[in-house]
Amino acid sequence: MIPALVKDPSKIPLEVLNQDLEFSNLKESSKLIGKEFSCEVIVEKAEESKEEKGKQAMPGKPGILVE
Repeated sequence: MIPALVKDPSKIPLEVLNQDLEFSNLKESSKLIGKEFSCEVIVEKAEESKEEKGKQAMPGKPGILVE
C-alpha cells in the first residue's frame, strides 16, 4: 500500500478509520444498499476476498465488484 500512496498522494483519504470501524460501517450500509437495489450485498475484508478487486481496496476506498 505504501508504494501506491507515495506514487499518488491523492489516494490518501482525508479521514482514515480503523479497519474494524470501516468494515462495520460498510456491513451496516450493505443492508440499505441491498434493499434499495433489490440485490444481495456481500462485504468482505480485502485479505479474505478471492476477487482481484479486493486486492485493489485501500482505506477509505473499498473495492466494489458488481456482477
